[in-house]
Amino acid sequence: MFSSERGGVMPIIDDEMAAMALDAMGVGENVLTIDPPRHAEFRKVMAAPFLPKALSDGEARIKELISEIFDQLPAHGEIDLVSDLAVRIPMGVICDILKLPRQDWDDMLGWGKMAIGGTDPEYQQGGSAAETVSCGFKLMYDYSMRRSAERRGCPFSDPFIPYSPTRWLTSSR
Repeated sequence: MFSSERGGVMPIIDDEMAAMALDAMGVGENVLTIDPPRHAEFRKVMAAPFLPKALSDGEARIKELISEIFDQLPAHGEIDLVSDLAVRIPMGVICDILKLPRQDWDDMLGWGKMAIGGTDPEYQQGGSAAETVSCGFKLMYDYSMRRSAERRGCPFSDPFIPYSPTRWLTSSR
């Protein structure tokens, strides 16, 4: 049986990675590391900016963002399809939806590569793959907590500060 809470999020390559997965990637409970029914509660709170209607409303902005990413590619020569497009486009769209400052997007991209690609020597941050994965998740988590604290109580609709009908999600969530 698949279980996110029992290490189902990331491939388990060694005992250290298995232990880290059980520790929720070192950042506590989050939408990636919990099972239903709690997963559904997290997802419901975070879903609004990713629903078809919201994405449709932002379609022109997303197309413009994708055009900007293509415009940054060299006019001649080679590109790396994965790092220049396949990774940058979805991360850019997510960062845009979450209203993150553009100057932070490369950091988020780097931390995401560490969190997902910790076994790749290109993304290693010293130590083991498990330490790299944990570091990537922790850097994203710490950034998210700082941004959340800055934006709490903002008068506008902010997808980064999800509101549950019964309570604000806490920093442990």
